[in-house]
Amino acid sequence: MSAILSLRGIRSGYDHADVLADVDIDIGAGAVTCLLGANGAGKSTLVRAIMGLTPARAGRILFEGADIAGWPTHRIVGAGIACIPEGRRMFPKLTVEENLRLGAYAKGGRLSRGLDRVYALFPRLAERRAQMAGTLSGGEQAMVSIGRGVVAEPRLLVIDEPSLGLSPLFVKESFAIIHRLNAEGASVFLIEQNVRQTLAISHAGYVLSQGRVTASGTSAALAADEDVKRAYFG
Repeated sequence: MSAILSLRGIRSGYDHADVLADVDIDIGAGAVTCLLGANGAGKSTLVRAIMGLTPARAGRILFEGADIAGWPTHRIVGAGIACIPEGRRMFPKLTVEENLRLGAYAKGGRLSRGLDRVYALFPRLAERRAQMAGTLSGGEQAMVSIGRGVVAEPRLLVIDEPSLGLSPLFVKESFAIIHRLNAEGASVFLIEQNVRQTLAISHAGYVLSQGRVTASGTSAALAADEDVKRAYFG
């Protein structure tokens, strides 16, 4: 399987402290690749490095062959990478549709078929398109967050902790949506702590611990790995 995004020797951090050290990861084109790790492992720092928010201090970030390390965030988004951030991060005083349209900002607001696709994925959002996002339930806000990432039809979706703070029912629904997006052709980099459900829908994955990749392989191999079992399955 070819990689749509490859990280090579990535080092990144804050102030004088490195959080990531020599991280190598390949995200398969047309696949769901997951990143597992406990709180403080460096997962969100890696997302920020990919998106240019906390630039890599060393290494290469290759997206479809182009080294995007050092690019500003708006250029990375415009190149075809969308991030669905941890914690949803709505604009509460904008409507549902206004929040969704912001997902196409890098395309000058041109939505093509993207908005119709989001409403097909989430009929509840179509019903609430004129409602203020801040009045939605947590699950509905998660739908808007996913939809905002999908609306511009990116070539890679980076999804950070989609199950955080959600009810078990909507966690299950969120993972089903991610599985459906992948089945329709989306490449997905899924960052999660919900190990069982993540490995169930992903093709391959990596384990990050203290800023380093400590295990990698197919999802089936990771699920059978004794160290992974002890760390995440008890």
